[in-house]
Amino acid sequence: MKNFIISILPAVLLISCSRNVNPPKPLSVVPTKAQLEWHRMEMNAFVHFSINTFTNKEWGYGDESPALFNPDSLDTDQWLKVFKETGFKMVILTCKHHDGFCLWDSKVTSYDIMDATPFKRDILKELSAACKKQGVRLCFYHSIMDWHHPDAQGTFYPNYNDGGRSNPNFGRY
Repeated sequence: MKNFIISILPAVLLISCSRNVNPPKPLSVVPTKAQLEWHRMEMNAFVHFSINTFTNKEWGYGDESPALFNPDSLDTDQWLKVFKETGFKMVILTCKHHDGFCLWDSKVTSYDIMDATPFKRDILKELSAACKKQGVRLCFYHSIMDWHHPDAQGTFYPNYNDGGRSNPNFGRY
C-alpha cells in the first residue's frame, strides 16, 4: 500500500498543479493610471546643469559670478540624441537651484542666463525644442529657495540653517 501511494503521488501533484487557478483578487491598494504610466517610463534623466557646473562645488550660495557660465558649445539636440538612444523617456532639468541662478530670462531677477552671463541663450527653450523633436517628455525642477536674494539668508549667512534663530527679514523674501 505504501508503494502504491508513493507511486501515484507525483501523478496527483501533477494533475492538481495543471488546473487553471484564478489570480488572487487585488488588495485595496491599486496603482492609479498615472502611477502605472510613470512605472512604464522606466528611466528618466535628471540633469543638474547650472552655474556650479563651472565652480567645482556641489551647490552654491548665490554668490557665484555668473560670468563663469558660458558653455558656448552647448548642444541640447546632442543631449537628447544620447538620452533617446540610451532609453531615457523623460528629462528633468534643474532650472533654478538654491543658489538662485535661473537658466531662463527671469522677470524677477537679473541673476539669470540672459542678463548676467556671456552665454545669452535660453536653455529651457532649446531643451524644450530638442525634447519635442525626439519625443521625450520634459519636466523642470525649480527650487523655491533663492540664496542669491538679499533677504533669503539675512544676517546669519553662511549659517543660514541655524534652527535656533529666525531671519527677521524673511517675510520680505
